[in-house]
Amino acid sequence: MYSFSINFYYLIVIRFDWSVEYLNRRLEPWLHVLSLCLSIIPSTMFLFWENYNDDLNGSCWVSNNNIAPHCMGIEDGVVREGFTIPCGRGRNSR
Repeated sequence: MYSFSINFYYLIVIRFDWSVEYLNRRLEPWLHVLSLCLSIIPSTMFLFWENYNDDLNGSCWVSNNNIAPHCMGIEDGVVREGFTIPCGRGRNSR
């Protein structure tokens, strides 16, 4: 979203020949708010819905927890011994 905002800003400056002062005063704050809100709000929602899980290669992503080897063939909501995250967590992300 931030890259979109930068590209959109320069498109307006170059293509439509609007003044930089006007854009800095009127458009730039909205581009910052838009890019921040469209990235922070969904990520916070996924965090509260407990949809972030390890996807087995070391990164956390919005994924279902049934792909973990200890969850194969186990019902949703069961916490295996030695683990803290229940199997099936993140199902409401899809």
